Amino acid sequence: MSSAVVDHVASADQQEQATLRCARQALAAVGSRRYPTQTPAEQAAYLRRLGLHIRVLRTARQLSQQELAERAGMDRTYVSRLERGQHNVTVLVLVRLAGALRVAGGELLP
Repeated sequence: MSSAVVDHVASADQQEQATLRCARQALAAVGSRRYPTQTPAEQAAYLRRLGLHIRVLRTARQLSQQELAERAGMDRTYVSRLERGQHNVTVLVLVRLAGALRVAGGELLP
């Protein structure tokens, strides 16, 4: 091999090593942070606020839990658990609830 090829391979190897070092440092930094930044108690409190907000929107529209559940295509007991903050909610469920309540999706978030 010519010295130019050897130098190029060595340079590429050094670049790869530097990239790996940076990637490891970035992963270590991310791993040291807590995601999400909320404690379990804070998450539970947020779910209760979200549920209360859904209940306020539902009652403002004079809908029962059963009526909201039927409009959203879900079980009434599920709506009840959401309103009490006992169940985490997915984005797709929020979209269905927003449609049933006739509000923009972002309006569901407290």
